Amino acid sequence: MKDLVEVFSRILESERTSHAYILEGSSPAQRIQEAERLSMLLLCMARDNIDTSAPCGECISCKKVLARVHPDLILIEPVKDLIRIDQIKDLVSGLKYPPLEGQVRCIIIQEAQKMNSDAANTLLKTLEEPPSNNIFFLTVGSIDQLLPTIVSRCQRLSVGVERISPYAVEAPTELSRFELYVNEVTVNGIEDNESSKIIEKRNRIFEILSLYYERGKEAAAISNAFQLSKDSAQERQDFFELLLCLKVLARDLLLIKTVGNDAELDNLLINNEYKDFLIELSGKFHESDLCQYSFQLSELENMARRGINLEYAGNFAILFWFGEHGKDRTS
Repeated sequence: MKDLVEVFSRILESERTSHAYILEGSSPAQRIQEAERLSMLLLCMARDNIDTSAPCGECISCKKVLARVHPDLILIEPVKDLIRIDQIKDLVSGLKYPPLEGQVRCIIIQEAQKMNSDAANTLLKTLEEPPSNNIFFLTVGSIDQLLPTIVSRCQRLSVGVERISPYAVEAPTELSRFELYVNEVTVNGIEDNESSKIIEKRNRIFEILSLYYERGKEAAAISNAFQLSKDSAQERQDFFELLLCLKVLARDLLLIKTVGNDAELDNLLINNEYKDFLIELSGKFHESDLCQYSFQLSELENMARRGINLEYAGNFAILFWFGEHGKDRTS
């Protein structure tokens, strides 16, 4: 089993640390243990001075974490099987102050599915505008037990699994929202404005990629891709929807490359109706490139919130699919 601290250490080395993580799976005891180990890694005083992917366990900071007395480690636990709004409000009120001893504050919300609705909504507002130098760890048996809006603002770490795919660890998890839209339109026949717009963008992307791999149609495909980018730059929400579609595409390709069981794929792929084309497309991309691309999409989303030119960012996101990866085109 791949050590979760080692996986998290690689994320830290990539300097793409998120502000919030969901630790799911295994037992409650193992989830909280892993959350404390990750916190220890972040707070370890020797981490920058030794060549290791694990906390030293010997410095005063590590010992304080082990004893649960570190001032920059906050643990929120259910009281009488419930996490109430006053616990989250008290937490949030203290986050405006800088960490006391280290460069970061770690907040563990144990069994986060036990937040009542008021507590969950209060936490959601904080995750939407996260204060700097604070990292949240939410432990839960399954992400299905949390509000999709909370899941969409966290990255996921799987606890106690035999194989952790790079995407399961590092990629954004707002994909559950996209899957809901797909089911609404393709399964239940429900077409509201938002779901229809996203599915339309998704379909345009697949049409463009399919055209690109027709001999002699490359230029037309790229022209259509730039037009999609331009159309999606009119409103910021349209741009975010484009990024979401591209994240799902990368996610599905990574699953194909990491999941060997074809029957299991049917239950995992979100764009399952394009399965045959996705399998063909997956052979043109390296797993590491897709992981890196997923990170880049998250960075573009953050940059868009700070005012980057949306059409330029969209062009950058789109051009990935027409790079060196696609040279082995079939007629």
